[in-house]
Amino acid sequence: MKSKSEWTREIYLLYNISNDVEESVPANIRIMLWYNLNETRGLRLTTIANELLKINKYKLYEHRLDIKKYPFSSGILVTMDRILKMPWYWDNKSNLTLLDGEVSSMLTLCDGNLEQTLKTLG
Repeated sequence: MKSKSEWTREIYLLYNISNDVEESVPANIRIMLWYNLNETRGLRLTTIANELLKINKYKLYEHRLDIKKYPFSSGILVTMDRILKMPWYWDNKSNLTLLDGEVSSMLTLCDGNLEQTLKTLG
C-alpha cells in the first residue's frame, strides 16, 4: 500500500505532465492536493487532486450517499481520515469518491451507510 508521500508524488507528477512544472515535488504541494496537511495521515483529496486522478483514468468508485437517510457529520470525516488507507474525495454535498474497491464494496453492502461502513472497517 502506498504512503501519503508516495501518493503526493504520484498525483503531483500527473499535475506536472499537464502543466509543465518542475520535476521535484515542492514542499507546499500538499496544500493543493490534501485537506489534511499531516505528512502521514488524512488522505482526503482536494477537488484538483480528484480531477487529476479522474482525467488520468484511475479506477474511481463513486457513490451518491443519501444524507437524509444517513446523516453526515464532521466526525465521519475525522474517522475517514483515521481509517481509510487510500485517497478519497468528498464534494461537501452527497458524493463520495473512493480509490479503494474493498471500502466501496463494503459501503454498498451497508446500503450506503458510511458510518456503519467505517465501524465495520475500524
